[in-house]
Amino acid sequence: MQSYDEDLFENKFFVNLQSKYAEIYNFAADNRYMICVPRTGHSSSKYLYTEEDYRNHILIPVDDTPGTFKTANDKEVTIQSGVITTGQGFKDVRNVSNAYTT
Repeated sequence: MQSYDEDLFENKFFVNLQSKYAEIYNFAADNRYMICVPRTGHSSSKYLYTEEDYRNHILIPVDDTPGTFKTANDKEVTIQSGVITTGQGFKDVRNVSNAYTT
């Protein structure tokens, strides 16, 4: 898997998460949960994110199922071979490929 090559402190999603939604960010950071950060320039990067959207990007591991996560608002997400797939609780099933980890 490739490494992330974008400065997170220049990413509007991440900056807003840390400042406007600090409670959500601190919850994730304090518990060492994964934060999925959309890349700058991605089609959704022009979208105005809501609190629910930010909670959708916090992934909490499901202990008994490797690669399966619950979001901070209790929706299901899986990650396999660098592909993030939305599941139960989301309006649509979506796949995001080229997921990077650091």
